[in-house]
Amino acid sequence: MNKPEISVIIPTYNRADDLERCLIALSKQTFKNFETIIVNNGCTDRTEAMLTKYPVRAVKDSARNVTHLFNVGWNNAAANIVAFTNDDAEPDLSWLENIGLAFARHKDAAAIGGPTVLPSDKQGNQEMLRLHDKGSRSLLFGIASRLYESIVLEGKYGAIGLLFESGAYSVGGSLPESASLLSPVSVDMLSITNVAIKRHILDELGGLDESFKFTHGDGDLFIRIRQAGHQLIFDPRVFVRHHVNPTGDTRGAYWRGRDYAYFLRKCIRPKNTVNKLRLAANVICFNLYWVYKSIETRDMGFLRGISGFWKGMRERIPIQTNIRYDDFNQRIFSMVKPESRVLDIGAATGRLAGNLKARKKCYVAAVEVDNDMSSQAKVRCDELVCGDIESIELPFAKKSFDAVIFADVLEHLRDPAKVLRKSREYLKDGGNVLISIPNIGFISVRLQLLLGKFDYSEYGPLDKTHLCFFTLKTAKELIEDCGYRIVHLEGYNQVKARYFFLRPLGKIFKTLFATDFIIKAVIK
Repeated sequence: MNKPEISVIIPTYNRADDLERCLIALSKQTFKNFETIIVNNGCTDRTEAMLTKYPVRAVKDSARNVTHLFNVGWNNAAANIVAFTNDDAEPDLSWLENIGLAFARHKDAAAIGGPTVLPSDKQGNQEMLRLHDKGSRSLLFGIASRLYESIVLEGKYGAIGLLFESGAYSVGGSLPESASLLSPVSVDMLSITNVAIKRHILDELGGLDESFKFTHGDGDLFIRIRQAGHQLIFDPRVFVRHHVNPTGDTRGAYWRGRDYAYFLRKCIRPKNTVNKLRLAANVICFNLYWVYKSIETRDMGFLRGISGFWKGMRERIPIQTNIRYDDFNQRIFSMVKPESRVLDIGAATGRLAGNLKARKKCYVAAVEVDNDMSSQAKVRCDELVCGDIESIELPFAKKSFDAVIFADVLEHLRDPAKVLRKSREYLKDGGNVLISIPNIGFISVRLQLLLGKFDYSEYGPLDKTHLCFFTLKTAKELIEDCGYRIVHLEGYNQVKARYFFLRPLGKIFKTLFATDFIIKAVIK
């Protein structure tokens, strides 16, 4: 079977009728070389029986977290382009064909999207459209609506794909007239209901931030894509009808409030006083909306949107903690020569492997002990062995790799020296081993020891899964005792933004201020 060119990802939970409408549309696509991955969030309706009628691949995951479900989907994708939509959407029959054509025309684009338009009988299901329409028919409500649109949306309510410094989005991409654009445009924002993203971009950025439970995870991802220097393209021919099922967790007041607060905290940085005031106005309007909604519906449950918002503003949330793995991958990635043969030991979900294949045209074989991670890594590698590197025999030819990678791996092994010696057998003459390894001598660990503490954590030098600990001296001794000569060593510091001053210190005073070491070595 040929490798699909596009993977379509659809999370679903108990929306069999909506999902079937979506699958019927996909079955009639003019473009045929694609796969459909359904992420089943524990459906108890007729979804599973219905799926047997369609050529889809189903993955089950019970986590009540929509951003996580999208991540599960793309991590199981086989194609280099990943298209996302929702179960209550209905893609146009030329949707995938136009996505492919758009990427061909815009080779530098990281993501392609287009009009995500509600059918005329479903306009009331999209709250911004409903409120705008109500404002056009009510004098009092119209005044409030026009104030909001002029202050918070800067008078650009109908613009396509704009993100304002107030933290609000324009809604033009949901309006029917967006399909009448004469040509594609570059935008700030797209919609997860209608977007296709290059796989290596998702690998680089770590996908969606799962601290967003149900909403705004896509907005955060699009911001990070642009911050990385990539372009988002809105193409009027990439068209999806969005029927907007008003039920489900994504519509719940509490989580909409909480996730929006997280989005504002993480992503919005007004540059001047005027825009700070616009942000304040947006926060006031957002919370007043829940009061209005509770009065309009006589349902006090909508007031949970306010409690969710202020809960989100108070939470100490680890902002995109998984980005640290991608930072490591970037450093190791930069040391690998294009078109090399690479053996990646402890590949996890294969993000580094996928980037090496897609961007440097490397041949990548990988070893991963975790079954779930190896199933995700398998589609990103040329070869994958699932097993414990300390006990298995590798099926690869001796002296067949230009590089062997241990990215955050040696500290998890019972006998790292044995594995390092073993890896020498697979390196070509002139090949190198690339290692990232945590520094137990980091200043925060030393201070804890002075206070009589040695408390494990979820990640960092005191990660609770570490079996071995290394200072700069013992890391160098380990590598050299195993028959290698170090040709490059640098300190790396993965600290939060407010501790930025530690980063240059980590490069200069490695033993004290580097959280990790990046090492390149060759066989003596």
